[in-house]
Amino acid sequence: IIGSLALIIFGFILGGAFSTSVADQPGSARAELITEAERLYADVYNRVAPSVVSITTSSRGSGDDSFFADGSGSGFVVDQQGHIVTNFHVIDSAERIEINMFDGTIVEAQVIGTDPDSDLAVIKVNLPADRLFPVPLGNSDDLLVGQSVLAMGNPFNKDWTLTYGIVSALNRTIIGLNNYSIGGVIQTDAAINPGNSGGPLLNLRGEVIGVNSQIELLNGARQNAGVGYAIPSNLVARVFSDIINFGQVQYSYIGITNRPIDLNLIDEFNLPNNIQGVAVRQV
Repeated sequence: IIGSLALIIFGFILGGAFSTSVADQPGSARAELITEAERLYADVYNRVAPSVVSITTSSRGSGDDSFFADGSGSGFVVDQQGHIVTNFHVIDSAERIEINMFDGTIVEAQVIGTDPDSDLAVIKVNLPADRLFPVPLGNSDDLLVGQSVLAMGNPFNKDWTLTYGIVSALNRTIIGLNNYSIGGVIQTDAAINPGNSGGPLLNLRGEVIGVNSQIELLNGARQNAGVGYAIPSNLVARVFSDIINFGQVQYSYIGITNRPIDLNLIDEFNLPNNIQGVAVRQV
């Protein structure tokens, strides 16, 4: 007891001394203790957070009309008509979609259209325009490797979480839900975890430059390993436009299965070792 009391008193003295010394320093207001970079991140968060939503999906219980939650994710408002973009896999097979807004509003959303090929979906909430805060889409073609980015979403149901990173690589390819490839994908080391899916990847202007969608798994664990993937905003813009205007997204595609050009293929066919192209495996 005496030892604990001594620690408490000592801690109190240290805390008081620290507070006094900081308060005595010139220009010691809280806002002056953060860096310009930190101020910028905070500004982006404060501006974009009202645009980001937390999504909970529910299915109907057996034998009654009650619902039980069976999934969660993120999304973001794109216009004042109430349209929200998220991942298709977040709302796939959901019987009810519950949207939690930053101001505490809880409302049900309806599916407007989906595109499993790009793993994107457009849903809609019925709220007045003055309660909706759209976030602008940036131009993902302008991105550079090394550029700072921020991810916002609801990992592990920890709502409105902000993480920081960079563009680690561009033009990655990931597999969509129908086994078609999604190209032009952004790789980032900003922490993305289950629940971030459908949330925005932002540049420091507060523009959406990607939709956080997939992560690489380390030893099968569903948690961040420093390699996350975001669907580029220019593809998001195209998918959104097609869904709103036509109700679906139509793609042209080449009906081949390809294989990478590796050293075995180069040796087998005596190809130049700097050859560019695609090897066709099946038509």
